[in-house]
Amino acid sequence: MKVKLQAFNRVFVTAFDWKRQKHDIFGSTNRCYGLGYIIYLDYDGLELDWITAELMEMQELFGLSHFYVFETNHGYHAVCFDKVSLLTYVEVLKNSSADINFIDVPLKYGKKVWTLRWSEKDGEKPKFVRAVLSTRCNRNKSKAHIDFVEKMYPELIGKIDREAQDKSDKIILSNYKI
Repeated sequence: MKVKLQAFNRVFVTAFDWKRQKHDIFGSTNRCYGLGYIIYLDYDGLELDWITAELMEMQELFGLSHFYVFETNHGYHAVCFDKVSLLTYVEVLKNSSADINFIDVPLKYGKKVWTLRWSEKDGEKPKFVRAVLSTRCNRNKSKAHIDFVEKMYPELIGKIDREAQDKSDKIILSNYKI
């Protein structure tokens, strides 16, 4: 379907492909009940070694604990279960090489929640590939987010650091179509 708009002697054409938007996708947001956010980063088109080195720098710069890295169809997701303030999280985003749309969209539209996809896309769900370990494990962690990821990835049960976890049992899920 094409829509043709004309205004002030200019023609604007927008094409829509409604047939493509047929797959239900779900993800989780990084917002914690109460106060805080866990660290979600979405990297597109970067090499794993580059991302690993950057995550190690983030651990030093912001005092973050372990990151867990998942390979996607177009890149990688990185998750740290440490609870941080919105200001700290935005500073982490700004200092990262994460996809600019992932960084900016929630800030521009006011929701201030960032979502990572966990369901299949093009027949594949994100695959766990690496833990980037840290000696810094001082922050509270979101138990609810850890529980969720362990349910999605049973091979991680007992491997995610639960030291200083809170008592949360709820996370915000997001459904959308692509």
